[in-house]
Amino acid sequence: MPYRSLLISAAVLLAAAIGGAFAAPALANHPLIQPFPNVPGTFPAGVACAFAVAHTPVSGNETDKQYFDRAGNFVKEIITGRSLSV
Repeated sequence: MPYRSLLISAAVLLAAAIGGAFAAPALANHPLIQPFPNVPGTFPAGVACAFAVAHTPVSGNETDKQYFDRAGNFVKEIITGRSLSV
């Protein structure tokens, strides 16, 4: 009898651990996905490199994805698509 309760306890702990492992990503915030603005501009010196860089969008089909942590703080940004001619 003690072996059976030990086996049941182990099975319950294993199920909780597996369930917790799959539930953790569900708690993260979803990325903010939006079209990237199709506007020419200039990066000032020191932002992109040591000198000013002018950029011109070439296609208008870029996507901007912004990622945030659980507290809502900005973590990273990824821009995809053919975007700039420099």
